[in-house]
Amino acid sequence: MSGPPTRKSLERAGWFAPFCTRALVIPRAPRRKDFLTEADFWGIGVTLDHAGEREVLVEPEPWVLKRHTPAGWRYVERAYKAATAVAMQGAA
Repeated sequence: MSGPPTRKSLERAGWFAPFCTRALVIPRAPRRKDFLTEADFWGIGVTLDHAGEREVLVEPEPWVLKRHTPAGWRYVERAYKAATAVAMQGAA
C-alpha cells in the first residue's frame, strides 16, 4: 500500500493484518518522530520511495496464518483468480 506518512495510512495498512504482511510505501520522510516507532509496534513495514529507488525504513513483520475463516478463504480465492487472470493475459 502507498500513501502519506500519516496515522490514517498506518490504520489502512493495518486492515490487511488477517490476510498478509503489511507494508506502506511513503513518498517522503515522515515528519512525526514517532511514526516509524508506531509502524514497528504494529508490525507494518515502511519503505521510502526515492524517485523509483526504495529504502526500507522499517522491516514488515512476517505474516503467519493464525486461523482459517470463510472470509480468509474467500480472499485467497479472489486473489488467486485475479493473479491467474493477469498471468493468462500476459501469456496470450
